[in-house]
Amino acid sequence: MIDKGVKVERNGRVAIEYQNIRVGLKDNWKGEKLPNHWVITGYEKRLENSESLYTSPLITKGETLPLNFIENNNTQKPLTSQEVLLKQQENLNEITQERTPLSL
Repeated sequence: MIDKGVKVERNGRVAIEYQNIRVGLKDNWKGEKLPNHWVITGYEKRLENSESLYTSPLITKGETLPLNFIENNNTQKPLTSQEVLLKQQENLNEITQERTPLSL
């Protein structure tokens, strides 16, 4: 792979590509420089002309959203307030405390 591959530099990243395999090299992690360390990532390219992972139709079946997409998620259930939970617990305690004596 290293001997037969082609070195590709794009967007400040260095990669070695050979056939459908790409190995990426970075000297930082989450933007912080790593002294004497390299992050090596290897994967198989599935699309011949793919430039970005996020443009793959296998990943995005609908509209493509940016990574910093900010909008309310309307599918979540509303949060239950602590007051409601405490009231439910009190009601449960009242029900379980009402005991009737057993006759023998």
